[in-house]
Amino acid sequence: RSAPVNLGLHHSGQELTDCCWEAGYSPNKDPMDRLVYACSKTGHIFEIDNRKVSILHVRRLLPTPPPTTGSGGKDKQTFNSGSGIAITSMCVNEAFCVTGSEDGYLRLWPLDFAHVYLEAEHEGPVTAVDISGDGVKILAGTSTGNLGILDVATRGYTTVMRSHTGRVLALSVDPVRRHVATVAE
Repeated sequence: RSAPVNLGLHHSGQELTDCCWEAGYSPNKDPMDRLVYACSKTGHIFEIDNRKVSILHVRRLLPTPPPTTGSGGKDKQTFNSGSGIAITSMCVNEAFCVTGSEDGYLRLWPLDFAHVYLEAEHEGPVTAVDISGDGVKILAGTSTGNLGILDVATRGYTTVMRSHTGRVLALSVDPVRRHVATVAE
């Protein structure tokens, strides 16, 4: 079925850039009860109730402040004001959400989006993201045609390929055969 979602106060100026389903499958849960997430160029994340076709939560993601010496905190807190992160792509699993953005950062957020767990800077905008089935690795494609993997546990980053000549538009991981499929301009 197809149904419009009323964005309410957020309808003006929104350019939605990606969407994904709530992660996890449960035979006891009706598929209509799964959430849908959508992101925008203004930095908004929309959490949508699929059954009611309505907005549950709207969150605006903001850039993290530059690190300060002696802060001692592991998690980076978001700014309270300013312009939002232009989000180009997102993927959600049972524990966190990954976003790719125009500012060249791949960011790992808890599902309440209270702070950034981890971020990795890239040469250009991050245009496509995916999470491995076990949630340990994050695949990222960029506007410069690069493809890389972030290991969440070690915080290590590996560039897998630099062969695309244009923007990576979409990517997908086959966890069984350990293959990656990409689409680029």
